[in-house]
Amino acid sequence: ELLPEVMGSLGFDVLAVLNADGEILASAHYRGQSGVRDAATVRLARQARGDERWVRKVRVRGEAGGPHDILVLQSFCTRRHDSTMIAVAGGQIFIRTAQNLYCIGK
Repeated sequence: ELLPEVMGSLGFDVLAVLNADGEILASAHYRGQSGVRDAATVRLARQARGDERWVRKVRVRGEAGGPHDILVLQSFCTRRHDSTMIAVAGGQIFIRTAQNLYCIGK
């Protein structure tokens, strides 16, 4: 599985690839999500401009337990080829990102 390695190399905690209908094609942070629809994420990906990011809840599967939501600072990218579109959504856990920004500012 290449996607978890890509997620780690980008410094992301979440990374997913979706089609134009919002179907999750692959998810590095929550395996087993392939085929699930996530219309909200693909809608945000279509609206994203440049380096816009949003803080939003993302469902993850914890190592020690079941699925739960975390706050993520998330960015999006879409690509089209002919009539096919894919969206990529990735980001970092928001609390850790905010703590890093606070430390940098001191």
